[in-house]
Amino acid sequence: MIGHLRSRRPVAGAACMLLATVGVVANVSGCGRPAATPSAGMPRQGTVPVAGTVRHRGQPVANASLAMQSADGTILARGRTDAAGAFGAVSTYGTDDGVPPGRYRVMVAVSGTQEIEPGVLAPEPPGGFVSPIPRKYASLDTTDLEVEIAAGGATDLVIDVP
Repeated sequence: MIGHLRSRRPVAGAACMLLATVGVVANVSGCGRPAATPSAGMPRQGTVPVAGTVRHRGQPVANASLAMQSADGTILARGRTDAAGAFGAVSTYGTDDGVPPGRYRVMVAVSGTQEIEPGVLAPEPPGGFVSPIPRKYASLDTTDLEVEIAAGGATDLVIDVP
């Protein structure tokens, strides 16, 4: 009898992949731009709720990381979409605290790393992972996606990736 084979990476390998993915997302501010953190010397600003969906060619973008950087580069907010392409909140200074109103450049990235059970990552497909969205939107230096967050917040924001 031939059983179903699954690639099992040890938990340490899963942790390394997770840290690598977090490192890429955490470094989205790009070279030459100031770090957008509360410790960057800027006073903390009031935030408003932001939630919505990310779509590419009309289809939801599942399990994507998103980052929103203010026009002046001093604020960086982060979020993540679920399996339906929805994000319930964005975090700037703390967990799910929203963002200060203003204009933001938006980065959307999809990682191929998937955990199939706790501590076990799915094997990489032959030829490697290919993102379902164009690479230019995975960096704040190359994306041309922008949103305006009003003083009342945006709980039905739609980010359309061409």
